[in-house]
Amino acid sequence: MSTDEILKFKLSLEGIPSALMPDEYSSSDGIDNLNDLVLCRDAEGEPHAVYHQVKWSFIPYDPVNKPVINFDMLVGRKALDEEQKQALEVWIAETKYILFLLMYYRQTGHTGRMTIGTLYLYYRLLSHMSCFCLKMISDNPFVTSLSLRDVFSSKMWIAKYLMQPDIPEWRIRLLRGLLSHLETIGENKTGIGIPKGVREDIEVDSEEKTVNQHPPIPPDIYVALLNRFDDSMDLIEPHIKKLEKFIARFSDPFYGRTEETQERHSRDILDFHYRPTFPEALSKYRLVGFAKTFDINSVRDLTMWLHKVQALLKMTIHIYTGMRDKEALRIEYNCVEQEEITSERKGDDGVVVEARMIDVISTTTKFTGYRKVSRWLLPEEALRAVTIVKGIARGLSAVCGVNYSEQKIFISPTVITHSAQRGQVAYPNLRKRHISHWISDITITDKDLSLLSAIDGSRDWMDNPVFGVGEIWPLTSHQGRRSLAMYGSNSGLVKLPTLRRQYHHVCAGMSRYYTNGFDKITQVFGVYDEDTGEYVLPEHHIIHEVQTGIHVAKAGQLMNELILGDESLFGKRGGYIERLRADTPDDEVFIIEVRAETERKVAAGEMTYRENLVGGCVGLTPCDDYVLGDVSAGHCLTCPDSSTKMSKVEALIVEIKQDMKKFEKNSGEYKSLAAELRALEDYREYKINRKETFNGG
Repeated sequence: MSTDEILKFKLSLEGIPSALMPDEYSSSDGIDNLNDLVLCRDAEGEPHAVYHQVKWSFIPYDPVNKPVINFDMLVGRKALDEEQKQALEVWIAETKYILFLLMYYRQTGHTGRMTIGTLYLYYRLLSHMSCFCLKMISDNPFVTSLSLRDVFSSKMWIAKYLMQPDIPEWRIRLLRGLLSHLETIGENKTGIGIPKGVREDIEVDSEEKTVNQHPPIPPDIYVALLNRFDDSMDLIEPHIKKLEKFIARFSDPFYGRTEETQERHSRDILDFHYRPTFPEALSKYRLVGFAKTFDINSVRDLTMWLHKVQALLKMTIHIYTGMRDKEALRIEYNCVEQEEITSERKGDDGVVVEARMIDVISTTTKFTGYRKVSRWLLPEEALRAVTIVKGIARGLSAVCGVNYSEQKIFISPTVITHSAQRGQVAYPNLRKRHISHWISDITITDKDLSLLSAIDGSRDWMDNPVFGVGEIWPLTSHQGRRSLAMYGSNSGLVKLPTLRRQYHHVCAGMSRYYTNGFDKITQVFGVYDEDTGEYVLPEHHIIHEVQTGIHVAKAGQLMNELILGDESLFGKRGGYIERLRADTPDDEVFIIEVRAETERKVAAGEMTYRENLVGGCVGLTPCDDYVLGDVSAGHCLTCPDSSTKMSKVEALIVEIKQDMKKFEKNSGEYKSLAAELRALEDYREYKINRKETFNGG
């Protein structure tokens, strides 16, 4: 910029006569001559906002909202000592100058000119950040001074600012916007060196604020999605090495284009030689059948297909790991690690037992507003998805001209058709239509709506047109997270139809490694807190939802099997529960309160429930008899924690009688079953006779 450039006020002032416009500013004047700059005039030309004044009124430009910036109130009405008053003068000067930069240097972008209202919001942000600086120098004796420039120039201070409790989403969005503007204006004018990449590191996450928009996926649809994703990967995975090399060839902008296109764009190139057309390229890489399967007939088709397959693979990762949207997009190439769960040891027989390992996937995640590394359990199917998308990333990195090992695994395929983007790497813009391509025949049924109502009765599913019968299921990434927490934790709230074998391993892994019983849970999946020197679980990790799902499931079993059940209960604890039932009013509000209290007690470890062959058990201590399946007299039937159901006793009697027919009468197996049968029949006779006597029969 030349030293005598004249700068005009860049905020939106539609309809304001030119005579009322703010002053122009000559860059040759320098920042020391800003004091008399008029920023707002009224209809008579009288100044309402002059740079040096302590109050800027923009009411003439916005008479509806009446915005007034009062710098005396930058940190509120707090009582300040002399040092704090001097610091306030610095913050006021910085705030004024930043607002001036936004008014005169901010370039008009695709969103148009900034409004007075937006400028006022930036003032509120700077006011809040000034209060933060005041708090830091007041609370920490080692921080003797802290300017806004210090905060904007340091990743550490920006992180500290974002770690404040209850910081609203709009303020985080404004901070990202302000950092972008300051970065664009440049350090030579702002005097602020914005740390590289800090703006991208700040994530605004409204996903958790919209729980109602993310229902759990009904069981039948959930199974159909899992099978569809797995089947689709089966078709793609065998070809990934050829695909990687094929994609990389499109670093040549002529490769795969029609001869007409190559001729049109090569007229100024001497000794031009024609590249293979798209059909010829497919044949060379032995991908003709593959392309036919997915209807890929041109370079543009390939780009569209890559968007679709990235959406498929990303959703697979969501469904099997529980990652959120931005977390999956930020997975870096070297993301998979193995964690040792048990160390190598010698068994009782002297044979070495190898260490047990699990796969984990890492990414950077929002942690109180700022990114840190976090990790998730990586099931086999999710690992397949990561492997496939990494192959695609290697090919696209070659097109971009970058080292794939330094990139995220999700790279925009548009670089293939837009050669101007070469040398740059961008996230893919994955839309709803990209995932809908794979699930267009997975539609909602009446049964799905009924099950949705059973799972989440707080919403009126029948009247929502998005969830109408016959509509394609409106799949989102957060649904995968919520459904994994519900189904993967073996909650028992909803019985899934037959699943692929691999998903049972997912459920087992979730239950084993995401519960409090896993003693390395924070070490393996946590984030290292430098202040405390300990590992902590990120606030939004799916671990918390899994653990909550398990507690809710146990409480649901207790309520449904015992408190709200119709069948008579026997046993010491069963008799007590029978008396509780009699005292439980048939009142929906009361039942909700009891369920909430039951969930609390289960979560606190004060209550539990597990089914057994003769009913259920509410014992809190480990039970060897339960593990061994021993329900004979002196064990489950007479246990003080038993809650026996006569229907289960009857069913077990029938089953044992059938089993006894398989053995000789003098065999040990027969005698063992006979003893168990006698115990069950004696128990049945005793309880039935006792009940008849009690009832006066």
